[in-house]
Parts: sequence; structure tokens; C-alpha cells
Amino acid sequence: SKVGMEEFLKKEPTSLSGGQQQRVAIAGVLAMHPRLIIMDESTSMLDPKGKKEIRDLIVKLRKENPSLTILSITHDIEEAYLSDRVIVLSKGEVKYNDTPKNVFVHEKELLDMDLDIPFVYKLKKELERKKKLEEEKRRKEEIKRKKEAEAKKRYDDYWNAHLELKNSL
Repeated sequence: SKVGMEEFLKKEPTSLSGGQQQRVAIAGVLAMHPRLIIMDESTSMLDPKGKKEIRDLIVKLRKENPSLTILSITHDIEEAYLSDRVIVLSKGEVKYNDTPKNVFVHEKELLDMDLDIPFVYKLKKELERKKKLEEEKRRKEEIKRKKEAEAKKRYDDYWNAHLELKNSL
């Protein structure tokens, strides 16, 4: 029930998708009531749908079993993003050991290690870049409006002075 595979109870394991097979394997582990589950590249051979199924299952398991520790060894950045903690290893050394939020801000360093950053961080960065461009555009337009208003005022002042001079003659 925890892995949502009841409808497949009578199916041959070979007829299951990769994501379904992974869920069956996880169900077998959960039946032993472990305090720790170690998952080594559990989504690496799955299609996007299978990856999403396993990610969703991991999130569900963590919510339902707060005392359960899931150690996931992965190169799947989207999977790592869902973690409570991310440890980044490079050449056998721990480079980062922190929350996803604090790890994935090191975009350049992660890219230099041939890692990526989660899509949500890329999206956030792009939205911030566009917002900054829009703000810069508005600022330039405001400066232009002020200069035009100042030029018009100078012209109006000149014209009014010219009319006053003409009328006084």
C-alpha cells in the first residue's frame, strides 16, 4: 500500500516498468521496517515518468515515516533538490554538506565539477535576470521622461519669456 502497487500483485515482475520494479524493490525493503534505506542511483535507468514516480514515493515515505532515514546516492539533481541535506563529493572529498538551498547557490562551482543545478534554480535565476533587465529598462525610460520634461520646461520658460518680452515692447 505504501508504494501503490496493489493492482500489480498478480503480474509478472518482467512485465512491470522500471519505476514499478523500483517501487516493488522499495516495498520489499519497507517490509523489513528499516530505520535506514540506502538508495544507489535508484532513478538512473528510469524514464522521466519512472523518475517522477520514485521521487514522489521518496517524498511520501519521508512524510509518513519521519524517523526513517533515506540516504540517496544520485547524480539526479532534481532528486537531490528534494533532500533535507545534500553532500557533494568531488574526487573523494566533501565539497559541500548543507541544505539544498545552501548548496545549489554555488552554481559555478557545481558546474565546474560537471554537476548541474535544479531546474527551479535555473528558472529563478532567469526570472531574476529578466526582472533586473525590466527594472533597468524602466529606470532608463524614467530618466528619458525626466530629461524630456526638463527640456520641455526649458523650452516653455524660454517661449513664455519671449512672449513677455514681445508683449512688453
